[in-house]
Amino acid sequence: MSFSEEKVKRAILKLEQSSGWMKFLGVLQLIYGIITVLTIIGILWIWLGLVLIKAANNLKMAKEGDEEALVEASSNLSTYFTAMGIVALVGLVIGVIAGIIWLFVAGSLMTQGMVS
Repeated sequence: MSFSEEKVKRAILKLEQSSGWMKFLGVLQLIYGIITVLTIIGILWIWLGLVLIKAANNLKMAKEGDEEALVEASSNLSTYFTAMGIVALVGLVIGVIAGIIWLFVAGSLMTQGMVS
């Protein structure tokens, strides 16, 4: 597969325009991670925030023509979205399990007459 240089430059420019939002979200994730640092989730948010900030910085360098920075930015974004996808799936599974447990507990309390 071959890309024209012009299309690659346009793609880099568009991604680089999003780098401000990437940094903003990365900083928010860092702050949240610092607040919750005593948990595994906090450490995960700190790491994800740093990955996103690094991707944004690499996109700025890629705009200047640094091809290796573009590869690194792609790698960082891939890591970020893969990790966020896994976090989302784990959250969904935990939510479904919690919902099922809640239904059983609520049903049990209703049959015992503890809840009207």
